[in-house]
Amino acid sequence: MSRSAADAIDWGRSWVDSDRRAPTLSGDWLAWCLVFVRSCFGVDARFLSAIKAWNGADRRHVTSRSETIPEGVPVFWRTRGPHGHVALSLGNGYVLSNDILRRGRIDVVHIDVITKRWNATLLGWTEDLNGTTVWEPPKPAPPAVRVKPTFRRLHDKELDLIEKLQHLKPGTAQHTRRERELAEVYKYLRTYPASQYAARRRECFIRKDQAHRARPRKPKTVERYQRLITRLDLLVRRGIPA
Repeated sequence: MSRSAADAIDWGRSWVDSDRRAPTLSGDWLAWCLVFVRSCFGVDARFLSAIKAWNGADRRHVTSRSETIPEGVPVFWRTRGPHGHVALSLGNGYVLSNDILRRGRIDVVHIDVITKRWNATLLGWTEDLNGTTVWEPPKPAPPAVRVKPTFRRLHDKELDLIEKLQHLKPGTAQHTRRERELAEVYKYLRTYPASQYAARRRECFIRKDQAHRARPRKPKTVERYQRLITRLDLLVRRGIPA
């Protein structure tokens, strides 16, 4: 069973500073680029060279832009020799590659360095290697489910916004933002039947007033609350702003 993209990267990175013997005939990674990449994924042998693995892939993505290549995928080049080259993408234009900085060793290197140093042509990347899928596109996030807020929640939000607007200078960015939020609240409030609106709001007023009476607040807080209630009482009589 093949490794995931993340596990393949972890396995490949473990060879950057390792002195252990590679699972190849020579004991290192010299000229074993395809063996290294397929070993990262835990994929069985099939093709004899990187260029044949590229040609044999079912889902190829041709590109010359290194920054567009996702992490955890095989990246292929056409080189001056007949075998080509393949490395493991780390994302952001970097790969794990053999031989480029140290012969027979694995290093983190930018894709463009390989292209320029070896006078190679970047072919692109693949979703499969040696007949095995090694990468799958991320699944799109499910659409957010919008739940209509309850009247009480809308009312609490309205109280909070109107109180904040009293302390903000009209025309400022903060005042404009709060007004937009209040308009959004009223958009939901208008979905409630007009006949029930005043009664529900009056009920909320009574409950909040009882809560304030049960828990004495500082004089300034009570005074500010009473001014707010007076202003909202006018809104009740006028109806919801259009």
